[in-house]
Amino acid sequence: MWTHFKLAVLGLALAAPALSEPVPADCAALVALVRDFTGYEVTAPPAGAVEGWCVLDGARLVSGRADQPDLKVDGLRLKGEAEGAVVTSVEVEATGLRLVQGLGAKQLDERLQAMLRLQGGDLRFAAGLNPEAGRLEVRGFALVLSGGTEISLSADLAGAGLSPLGVAAGRLTGLELQWNADGRLMRGVMEAAGVGIDGSLAGAEAITAARDGLQGVIEVLPGSLVDKDSRHELDGMTASLPEGRGVLQLSFRSDEGIGAADLLVAGLGKAPLEETLATLFAGSSLQADWSQGLQH
Repeated sequence: MWTHFKLAVLGLALAAPALSEPVPADCAALVALVRDFTGYEVTAPPAGAVEGWCVLDGARLVSGRADQPDLKVDGLRLKGEAEGAVVTSVEVEATGLRLVQGLGAKQLDERLQAMLRLQGGDLRFAAGLNPEAGRLEVRGFALVLSGGTEISLSADLAGAGLSPLGVAAGRLTGLELQWNADGRLMRGVMEAAGVGIDGSLAGAEAITAARDGLQGVIEVLPGSLVDKDSRHELDGMTASLPEGRGVLQLSFRSDEGIGAADLLVAGLGKAPLEETLATLFAGSSLQADWSQGLQH
């Protein structure tokens, strides 16, 4: 009798769908995920799903922060999977992404306006949990700006979840990044960074301060993290900024991973910077390659 009962229970279990079986995430859950990560409320004309994609063409992304500009996008499509109420993977495709300008637009930093006023961009990426490996994987991230700048990357975060808090709890164990520099975008970025270093600076002096600051960081990176060849490549990239046109490739690996808590502890520590970085990046390696001139 007991054997028959166990066989019946086993048969029911095999016939029933697994409780944790992922299902397509609905549009509301995906839009909420975008809001949680970016702070943007997404408003768009109503549209149905197309081949599993949540279609939000003509969307406007509205921020509640005064220092974060509103955006609009010609095409926005989201797709993902969920287990219960938890989104476990997401894919994003955005085309024609640009700042909202004109009457009613937020007042932006003039350097940001100079960089992005006439540019649009396309963005795509996929992110999902890999339960077997115990990590969050970002794949196929690609941001392409109309001015020529392109950024692509993939990353692995051990112990991370697909939420802002989940990402903060993760540890970066792997990163592959490629940056195609167009020779124009970095001028505004570096001037803003230089002003942040010394508010009395402007223009070329602010850019020089930013370059010197970046060079100083490269100099104190521990030898266990960056070998001689990679340090030389980073030096060459830094010296070419902001006008330098080229391709920077970075490959980062870490045995234990680098997490937000590690960065916080390092920032609060009183040890010399070289010692702090050596501790922070113990068991990590960074390889860099800088190729002068844009390559396609």
